[in-house]
Amino acid sequence: MHDIWHKRVMAMLAMAFAVVVLNGLIDRGPKFHGKSANAWVKELGSPGGNKGQAMNALLRLGCPESGPHLISALESQGTPGYRSLWPKLPDSLRKHLPDPNARLYQTRYHAVVVLKEFGTSASGAIPALVHLLDEPNPSFRCNVIAALGEIGPNDSAAISALRKMAEDKDPFIRSTASAALAKASSKPKD
Repeated sequence: MHDIWHKRVMAMLAMAFAVVVLNGLIDRGPKFHGKSANAWVKELGSPGGNKGQAMNALLRLGCPESGPHLISALESQGTPGYRSLWPKLPDSLRKHLPDPNARLYQTRYHAVVVLKEFGTSASGAIPALVHLLDEPNPSFRCNVIAALGEIGPNDSAAISALRKMAEDKDPFIRSTASAALAKASSKPKD
């Protein structure tokens, strides 16, 4: 009796596992050239990927479909285990493996560019963009600042973050933030 019960439980667990795995493999939603928005976002950070094609596909799919995937990419910390293991690997091994930080940076950089193109319809990205202003790379921060100016001209959190950046110690950050504020103030209020 115990043996039959055990087999049934194992069969049910196997079926549940199969459903979970298959559900994760099925890419639902609208597609562009046979790929979903999620697949195109992954392409943004892919070492051999065509970033321009991925960005164009995400723009064509539109903000309602692409936006949530792009925001997830901004909020992602990459693969934490791999990112923490990476610096500890010997150089001889590291040179054959992709740098997890470079891939994360590439994905985020291109996601910000696409979100900027969506303008105010990407306002759901503002909290994630504001959080990225803490990143150390000034060029990346300027990209985020420009996106905040396009996406959040009427958003108090975006304007507040831009004002703070307009007082940054880096002159490039300051001038980009000032330009974004000027552009935001010239846009019509909703």
